[in-house]
Amino acid sequence: MKGRTHNYSAARMTELVGKNPALTNTELSEAIGITRQRVSQLRRKLNLPASPSRRIDWHPCPNCAKPTRSRNKYCSRACYHGQDILTCETCGKEFGRSKRLVEVAKERNYAHTWCSKECQGTWFGSLKRRILRFVN
Repeated sequence: MKGRTHNYSAARMTELVGKNPALTNTELSEAIGITRQRVSQLRRKLNLPASPSRRIDWHPCPNCAKPTRSRNKYCSRACYHGQDILTCETCGKEFGRSKRLVEVAKERNYAHTWCSKECQGTWFGSLKRRILRFVN
């Protein structure tokens, strides 16, 4: 009797995994009527793909539409806080900056935008050269 049950379980499991390899051991055990441990043993014995540890559902990030795991609403901290895309005045590179920092810069009437301290220094260096040419 034991051998028949094993053959039925193995055949049924092979059929189910063939149709949907992403089934977890829990889902297979409920469908066949055997324990999760036995499902795991049969997977190894029959050389079937290993069970995913848990089902992972994906959805688009509300800010940038990148695929994101179901337990995370946003794809990154930057998307969570929201970013504005700005253009550097020195190198012309587009970069993201926190919406809050952009608001603070507008409140303080900052006139210039740089992607890094290096670009800011380059801009000030060229300004200094222009002033010296004007004075001399």
